[in-house]
Amino acid sequence: MRLTNILFKQHNVWRAKLKWKYQSQRNVLDTGLVAALEKKGITVKDAVEYTNKMNKFAKTNPEKKVEPEINHPITYIYGDSNCLVYGCSQAQVLTKTLIFDKFPEKLEKKFASLKLPTDIERSMHQSVLVSHLLDAEQIKSPYKIPIAPHKPRHFLPKEYCITERRKNLLISTRLLNHCERFYGHIEAVNKKTVNDVKFMAPIEKNGDRVQFNLSAETFVTSKKPIAPFDGSSDQSVPDIYPLDQTVSIPKIETKYDLTSSYPIKTTSIFSHPHTIMLHYSKNDVKHLFEEEVTHDQFESRAILKGFAVATSRAHSLYGLDVKILQQPIAIQVVQLDGRKIQFGIFQLNTLDLDSKDGVKNFWFRKPDMFLYDECIYKDGRPLLSNYNFDIFKMMCVFYSN
Repeated sequence: MRLTNILFKQHNVWRAKLKWKYQSQRNVLDTGLVAALEKKGITVKDAVEYTNKMNKFAKTNPEKKVEPEINHPITYIYGDSNCLVYGCSQAQVLTKTLIFDKFPEKLEKKFASLKLPTDIERSMHQSVLVSHLLDAEQIKSPYKIPIAPHKPRHFLPKEYCITERRKNLLISTRLLNHCERFYGHIEAVNKKTVNDVKFMAPIEKNGDRVQFNLSAETFVTSKKPIAPFDGSSDQSVPDIYPLDQTVSIPKIETKYDLTSSYPIKTTSIFSHPHTIMLHYSKNDVKHLFEEEVTHDQFESRAILKGFAVATSRAHSLYGLDVKILQQPIAIQVVQLDGRKIQFGIFQLNTLDLDSKDGVKNFWFRKPDMFLYDECIYKDGRPLLSNYNFDIFKMMCVFYSN
């Protein structure tokens, strides 16, 4: 025999069907109302006779209101997880920026003459070890895809580890703490640090509307703005034809106006931007297709974030329609991916981006620095090999600028 579901005595569905059966068989009771009306000379007629004789009107389809089509303008939205497919060249075209492969002479001299105490170097070395190996956070890591042609899309099991975002946050915090410790109260009193801030900056270039919705994990502000640098050069903005300046940036149709937002009020004495420290992870920043982010695209992300911060600051000071700035706005950019650190300076000189000639913006950069060669557990002991002391030295130069 075939086993079926147990049928109880009080079955809900069965009782509902039974109730409908009984209700459909009910007779209309004579309440005496018809006889009472007839005694008074009122005739009672069946309503069904009138309903059958009613004229049935032909069904007509009501006219549908056709709303006029409104073509909303297309807006390109660049966020934290987006990436420029053509790298720095596309960022130069979009922001009208020239790239210099060295820092201004003032910073280069300060870096060459700076000497750090041994105790601070030793303390920073220990901080890197704690941030990458000895922190208490234990979260499951994302899936890892091994390079195995015979096993396509084969995922390795997850492991408990310190997340990349946590490592970058600890490194950036300890870099700033050691800078304050090195320079003392004189420099620290002139700066403020804010975490996880949002910036919004819109631009319109050659008919394209671009909205930057970006964030900075660490934002350092100061009482005085960074003095502008001289970047006179015979360079020109590169040509990326046949590619468009907005290629690989997601676009949407929106009826809302472009907005700008700077996280610090202009009335504050610490409203001047000084340094932003950015978190980068290959799990967060991806292409529209499954390709690894190249070094050139890694740097273009720092350029656009520096441009967005400076532009939002300019809009808060002079309004959304500003094209010519009264004074250049400089912002220092530090981008970390846990092991590789990039230092750069973006200087906003103009927001007149339509023409290729005239005043241009500047991006000063140095080659990427690696924090260490290896930071692992070896034979059950934490090991940090070839720690690069120049990174903290460069951070001290940025902090005192």
